[in-house]
Amino acid sequence: MRKVKENIEMGGKNSNDKGVSPRVVQRLVGTVWIIAKYALATVGALLLLVVAVILPDIPGAKRFSRYCSYPDKDALIAAETNDVTIVRDCSLNGTNYVVVVMKPCRFLASGPAVLVYGPDGRLFDKTGDEGDDSRFQHTWHWRKSLPDRNQPGADPTKPL
Repeated sequence: MRKVKENIEMGGKNSNDKGVSPRVVQRLVGTVWIIAKYALATVGALLLLVVAVILPDIPGAKRFSRYCSYPDKDALIAAETNDVTIVRDCSLNGTNYVVVVMKPCRFLASGPAVLVYGPDGRLFDKTGDEGDDSRFQHTWHWRKSLPDRNQPGADPTKPL
């Protein structure tokens, strides 16, 4: 007993100044670390949940819905003149369409929003992000001008 008391008083290797052994400190630090990891994981999960709830309310998604709500291309062009970047004629299977290219409006969009209007001026097809919509890219080649697409032997559904 006397030896243990001297060891504690002298600051021996099995205890610190206050008589606390390193094992107790290690165990306490380990417990605090585990609690901190779970707390950070919980905060991260809650943050992801908040982002997932807010993401659909990003203004770009609402803007694309607004673009699609106009009754015809003339109303769209008149109301959204600042967002229209290109208006171009396009032919598909002998029918002429008008392609209206808008500014990108989706979160992290890789391409513009594109709306296709039929011969009657009504919305025929649309995409909010042309860069990610392979179906739209394969159907509509709006980047090719109408005279290029009407060359003899040209298939309007395939790129030139």
